[in-house]
Amino acid sequence: MLAPGRPHPYRKAWLDFNCDVMVKVARFLEQIVHSVSPKTKLGLMCSMPNHHALEGRDWKAFTSALSGSEKLVARPCMMNYSEDSLRGLYESEWMLRQT
Repeated sequence: MLAPGRPHPYRKAWLDFNCDVMVKVARFLEQIVHSVSPKTKLGLMCSMPNHHALEGRDWKAFTSALSGSEKLVARPCMMNYSEDSLRGLYESEWMLRQT
């Protein structure tokens, strides 16, 4: 599914199926939340950029369904959950820029 080179037709079918499921779930959640609290902003915490970009997901369709008429809130992944290495600060800054 994630092999380099020209995508196999099964990959497109798989990604289309995943997109359809993700968008339907996001839209369902958005409608439920906004039926109770129309001004609530929904969002998500991003995964590491090299992971969430690899799969070729349709992020525009997903985030549009999740946010509805409100602006999407997003928390970028920063991964520096401990202070044992200065490298973690560099990686956090890289992830913010990539996201």
